[in-house]
Amino acid sequence: MLVRCRVRGQFEWGWAGGGSQPQCSATSNARDPAPYTPYLSGFLGLDASRTWLCYWILHGLVLLERPFPAQPDRDSIITFLASCQDPEGGFGGGPYQLPHLAPTYAAVAALVTLGGPQALSVIDRPALMRFLLRMCIPPEQGGGMVMHDGGEVDVRGCYCALAACHMLNLDVQTLADCCGMVDFIRRCQSYEGGIGGEPGNEAHGGYTYCGLAALCLLDRCQALDIPSLGSWVAALQAPFEGGYAGRTNKLVDGCYSFWQGAVLPLLDRYAPSNARATDTRTEQRPDQDLSPETLAARALVHSLAVRLEAAEKLEAKAEAAYSSAVHAQNDAAVSNLQHAARTAQHASQRLREGLDRARSQVAAVAHGAAALVATGLPGAPAAGRDVAQGSVCAQSLQVWLLAACQELRGGMRDKPGKAPDYYHTCYCLAGLAVSQAWSGVVVGGPCNALPTVDLRCNVRADALADARAWFSGR
Repeated sequence: MLVRCRVRGQFEWGWAGGGSQPQCSATSNARDPAPYTPYLSGFLGLDASRTWLCYWILHGLVLLERPFPAQPDRDSIITFLASCQDPEGGFGGGPYQLPHLAPTYAAVAALVTLGGPQALSVIDRPALMRFLLRMCIPPEQGGGMVMHDGGEVDVRGCYCALAACHMLNLDVQTLADCCGMVDFIRRCQSYEGGIGGEPGNEAHGGYTYCGLAALCLLDRCQALDIPSLGSWVAALQAPFEGGYAGRTNKLVDGCYSFWQGAVLPLLDRYAPSNARATDTRTEQRPDQDLSPETLAARALVHSLAVRLEAAEKLEAKAEAAYSSAVHAQNDAAVSNLQHAARTAQHASQRLREGLDRARSQVAAVAHGAAALVATGLPGAPAAGRDVAQGSVCAQSLQVWLLAACQELRGGMRDKPGKAPDYYHTCYCLAGLAVSQAWSGVVVGGPCNALPTVDLRCNVRADALADARAWFSGR
């Protein structure tokens, strides 16, 4: 197959595949390639995500308000990101790779996070805008954007392109009109209420955030069925763990604390008449929860209650027999009946204690992590104090992130049993920051407070404001 490759900044046609056809090689005026550096096989799959690694790590550091690394230093990171920029606009996942909308967003977000003229001046805004417009699919052909030349069309492309435009203070409306973006995203909303990757696909947390955030950047989120969207995302907060699942009937995952956790705050800010009305979890009574965990706990309560009733009857009968023997001065029977009465009493007491624990389990399962917050964790509302609607589900999420998604050696993870990684660390921290800002509650107290994140672009709000101000004068 004839393919077009870019080697050290120059394009050349060559053959890819089997046979004796020539392979793509550097032109005669290119320097000799750098010495080959072997990598472990697990790292090879990340070669196209190197700009993402920069963003995940830098974003995590600024959310923790920690300094950037000394090695590689700030200048080295900027130089590397500059090497990922294509002369025709946009960024690839690494040096000399084809420009792609996803690493373009990651590179722009990383440079905005670094901040300052040295980092921001790296970006060729006119070329990037030409690249974005080139990725547009005309509305009459279905609309949306391809991720790269000849690539797939899905909601990620719309979001990555629009968020990059917004961070660079470029014209988002022109880009949206060129690809019929609003109508394309509207058609991606599924019957469940969430948004899929393309029309007809299953609703998914990542695509839902991308589609909604893109429409919020355009101030057009009302194009969606907002009540249905809000109900769907609220239902995907697990009642026991407190974290979010990405899809219906899936397990919770720490990264969805941002992808799903930012949806209601986005609706609250950009469609305020609809957002909190859709979040009914905090109003749900324990006896209305029909989850398998709650049903199992209730069955245990019922079983223990029946056994306790029978044990109390035996206890009363044994006590009566013992009292009669004492009254009749039947010394031969008193000792045995006293032992039987005490045994029955102890059995009843054990069942009462078990029943109390089972009833507590019903409450814990019905309210999930919110029940833990109610026990008096630092940063939780005082007992009896009214809290804003939505804060209980925010507290549940924060408890899940702090108690289950942290690795003791550092970093954050999908869930207990999984290894921490930069991706989950970035999005767990972002979800925590969004939850704190939206609910006004910081579980664990002020020492756990994180800086404000821009809901639509997922970079620090102060860094985004500085970058847009810097670009506005150019």
